[in-house]
Amino acid sequence: MFSSLSDFNVRIRILQFLNHVGVIAGIVLLAMGYLSTDYLWIGIASYFVIGMLGTTVGLHRYFSHKTFTTNKVWHYILGFFSTVVTVGSILGWVGLHRFHHRHSDDPQDPHNPHEIGVIDAWFYNWKPSKFTRKFIAPELKDPMVMFLHRHYFKTIFAWIAVLAIIDPLLIIFVYAVPACGAYFAISALTVIGHMHGYTNYETTDTSKNSWIAWLLSLGEGWHNNHHAHPGMWQQGHKWWEIDPNAWIIRAIKTD
Repeated sequence: MFSSLSDFNVRIRILQFLNHVGVIAGIVLLAMGYLSTDYLWIGIASYFVIGMLGTTVGLHRYFSHKTFTTNKVWHYILGFFSTVVTVGSILGWVGLHRFHHRHSDDPQDPHNPHEIGVIDAWFYNWKPSKFTRKFIAPELKDPMVMFLHRHYFKTIFAWIAVLAIIDPLLIIFVYAVPACGAYFAISALTVIGHMHGYTNYETTDTSKNSWIAWLLSLGEGWHNNHHAHPGMWQQGHKWWEIDPNAWIIRAIKTD
């Protein structure tokens, strides 16, 4: 029940595939001069705004780890963007991620690249997650999270419909681009964040601080810092570990 949308079922995989096709088509049309470069800048801006608010700040630091609190308006904004990035419902994603932290790099970890392989870990061919109600107890009491879980695909298609009404090309540059960015951000942390880089802390897993993962995950690559201190909203612990997500959190947090 709870892990159904975190295991990347067929409908999510179809959307992710179509998103990648759409982004490739958009890049080709831009390169051939058939589209205004305005769409390029719209896509880049959407990638950073929606990608960061939906994935790194939203799904990861806010919903999964509750590293900060914010007001109702931002709660709903983060919830909406965490849904339309199309990597699973908040409820499912949070449960799977907390399960990963509980079993990081051990045989029960659903996306341990050392066990299932880099390709399967990167492309979400993960082992079925086995998290239970205790992993998502707070979210089961959150009306917004439950609504977005029950109406996950309706929310995504409503967003696509609104963009289509404004300009059909926005489906590519405001929906598909951030969704693909979220896909690769998670892949980068799942694989590179456990295979490349250095460590500041001793942990029970293979988490690493990786500048490559940092580049591909919108500034979320200080993964060893995060696994050592998952409850901290700041993941950059050295002066050179730039953490743009922390800048956003500092601006919207209320605690």
